Amino acid sequence: MACTRRQPGGDLSLRWFDITSARIDAMKQIEDRLAAALMDGCRASLVAAQRALTQPEPTWPALEPGYTVFVSAPAADGEALLDDGVNPQLGRSLMAMIRQQSQRLQALSEELAATRATLQERREIERAKSLLIQHRGLTEESAYQLLRKMAMDQNKRLIDIARAMLAVADILPGK
Repeated sequence: MACTRRQPGGDLSLRWFDITSARIDAMKQIEDRLAAALMDGCRASLVAAQRALTQPEPTWPALEPGYTVFVSAPAADGEALLDDGVNPQLGRSLMAMIRQQSQRLQALSEELAATRATLQERREIERAKSLLIQHRGLTEESAYQLLRKMAMDQNKRLIDIARAMLAVADILPGK
């Protein structure tokens, strides 16, 4: 039989839950700030692109000193400039760059969604561990091991076991 020492003035599991919740909340705030910054950047890029599409003259971004934009003259083989004064080859290069940036933004968006889902799953697992700690008097490690064992025994994912436990949490007797 193991001895446990209770801290005066509070339940250890509640303290653990509060600290873990605060940590998860801090991670969520960071995630929200990153998502907001990404969305602001995307919105600014979209506004700039829409503005550029509505202007009759092509606009060039401000360049750092030492950089120059070259617009080529018609090629010797008769290849003409496009209506906006851009060589078709340069236009294709710009389109490839825009396509690449679009793919990169899509990948970042998917990564952000996956990160949010993972964070939500971790929160649910932490809540399930907290329930085990409260109702069975387990340590955090023991609670995690029990959840893991239940998942392996039932051939389910850990998050599925945690969600099932949270779904029936209201019928568990309180301490």
